[in-house]
Amino acid sequence: MLPLPGPSSVTTALSAAGDTQGEDFRFVGFLSSKAVERTAQLRELATRPETTVLFEAPHRIAALAGALAEVMPARSLSLCRELTKQFEHVETLDAEALPGWLAADPHRLRGEFVLVLHALPAAAAEDSPMIASAERLLRTLVAALPLKQAVALTAEATGAPRNALYERALQLRSGAPTEDDA
Repeated sequence: MLPLPGPSSVTTALSAAGDTQGEDFRFVGFLSSKAVERTAQLRELATRPETTVLFEAPHRIAALAGALAEVMPARSLSLCRELTKQFEHVETLDAEALPGWLAADPHRLRGEFVLVLHALPAAAAEDSPMIASAERLLRTLVAALPLKQAVALTAEATGAPRNALYERALQLRSGAPTEDDA
């Protein structure tokens, strides 16, 4: 897909991303340069269903890619680099694959970056307020700790809603199949 040049890199990136799930979008701009604050911002964004547009500088793109892979590994995104310039490139992939894709070629770390986090599919937005990292942590803790303690620690570490975590913990304890197991 070719981006349509527009009045801003936001609209150009949205046209190039081809995200057909979302009707609305949220422009965030640059996230914090501090790792802890950036991770907290991403945890909040992971629960948002709409398409989200971020900017990032070349010297920070690898750190953002790693944080995205950790916080929302299954989230589909489009990385737009050097839009409307000679070396323009748009790559659509899951956040989990982004660090490896960037590391595969040092030229991929150059330029101006616009990231489009694609909207969550309607079913995922309604059915699962938990983020993938919360699910992984909860699975580990439920196997080793009392239910209440596992839920409390997961909620504190990830910011995921306690009631959703508790329901999921009950499913894990009872051995109920998950969507991933099906």
